[in-house]
Amino acid sequence: PNPIPLDISARIAFFYTDDYDTRLYAYENDVLYSFSVPAYYYQGMRFYLNFKYDIIPGLSLWFRIAQSYFANRETIGSGLDLIEGNMRTELKVQVRYRFGIYRKRRITS
Repeated sequence: PNPIPLDISARIAFFYTDDYDTRLYAYENDVLYSFSVPAYYYQGMRFYLNFKYDIIPGLSLWFRIAQSYFANRETIGSGLDLIEGNMRTELKVQVRYRFGIYRKRRITS
C-alpha cells in the first residue's frame, strides 16, 4: 500500500497549429469515471493537475484543475461557449464514499 494516501498526475503541453481545422487531440486523465480529450489549436499551452486523496478508508477526494492559454487570441469559443480573453480554466471536485467496505463477515461452521 501507498504510505502517503495521495496520488498526483500532471501534464503540460505546448501546441502550434495553423487553425482550428488542423487541431490536435490528446487524452487526459481526469477524476474518477471521467476523462478529457481537448482539442489543441492555434498557438498556446495547456496544463492539468490531478489529485486523489484517500481521507479515511472508504472516503476519497479527487480534485482537478486544467487551464488552456491561447497566444494572440482575444476570444475563445463561440456562441454560448464564448469566452472573452485568451485563457480557459476548468475545475472539478469529486468525493466518493464506499458504504460497507469493512463489514465483518459472518463465520459459519
